[in-house]
Amino acid sequence: MKKIFSIIMAICAMFSMTAYAQLTVQTSGRVVAGPTLSNLDGNNVLTMALIGNGTNGAGAKLSFGDFGTQATNSWNVFIGESGNTDSDILWLHGKNGTRITSWDGTYLLAEWGVSSSLMPNFTINDGLHVDRVAVSCDDAHKNDVTPLQPVLPRLMKLKSVMYRYTALDNTIAVSTGTTETELAEEDSEESRRFNNAMQQREMPSQRYGFVASEVAALFPELVEIDDRGQQYVNYLEMIPLMVGALQELKSSLKENGIYVTSMMDAEELSELGLADSGMVAYARSTNEGLALLYQNTPNPFNGETEIEYCIPQDAATAAIYIFNLNGLLLQTLPVSGTGHGTAIVNGESLDAGMYLYSLVVDGRIVDTKRMILTR
Repeated sequence: MKKIFSIIMAICAMFSMTAYAQLTVQTSGRVVAGPTLSNLDGNNVLTMALIGNGTNGAGAKLSFGDFGTQATNSWNVFIGESGNTDSDILWLHGKNGTRITSWDGTYLLAEWGVSSSLMPNFTINDGLHVDRVAVSCDDAHKNDVTPLQPVLPRLMKLKSVMYRYTALDNTIAVSTGTTETELAEEDSEESRRFNNAMQQREMPSQRYGFVASEVAALFPELVEIDDRGQQYVNYLEMIPLMVGALQELKSSLKENGIYVTSMMDAEELSELGLADSGMVAYARSTNEGLALLYQNTPNPFNGETEIEYCIPQDAATAAIYIFNLNGLLLQTLPVSGTGHGTAIVNGESLDAGMYLYSLVVDGRIVDTKRMILTR
């Protein structure tokens, strides 16, 4: 009789647990934690589902370790749906930061907010490929906007270098129930093999940049140092510095009577009497004009090539002469007018080879350059 009573009680308990169960296994094999929804997964894609108490099962979260209440600042580590409404936004939360590691967890690929000594930065310790990058630059976020102070002298002190990159040591201690001392002594063969592989992985054979310590000495605001002592250079903010340096260079050249039209707008060109904004460059001194001869383009060429030149306003005669390497004159290209101009060389009447061409103004050779004709 006791056995029959025990079986009846067990069956009742089972039905009672099923009626109020929050963890169920459906006929499809899916495990559901939380209230059951009839339209949970119409395509039977999910293997396991966490259902929240919000609309359409919203707000479900899975915590790891202790959790506590938000009022006591104890929301420690969890993943789930942002908020308690049907937001469909992933919420990945780590109160003291987030780390992304590889393989056995000892190599740090990326982290955010783990360091308490710096402003939270998302740090990536490996290559990053993106389609484009846009930096927050809205005027509403700028205060105390002032013109850039002269930077050209400081920029000129920076050395542009090329170098071979050595992977940084970004291994971290992983807690496995052993002490930090035991972890340091353990240094398993697997970890050593992995770290060696990371250090020997294929890197770009050549890189270009600045020496971080030199940048820190000249532009300390562009260099950050993390808790491991590794230096980071803000290369993006070097761009406005370089633009400022170009503007300083333009002003300096203008003060010395040298004008580079690629740095000038239409109004400035008009003031100088140089209406052709497509001109590569025009230079003049305060006392007399300078005649200029440019390298032909394309070079080498196999059909036609173009030679650009500039003739002073007070020039009486000018011409471009083409010679072979023995000094024999082969062609004469008359130049009419002054200012900027171009001459076309047709290579049909010339043999393949190297030639010399000279600009002669008022009987004086201004410059001589080489050009190559191919077939």
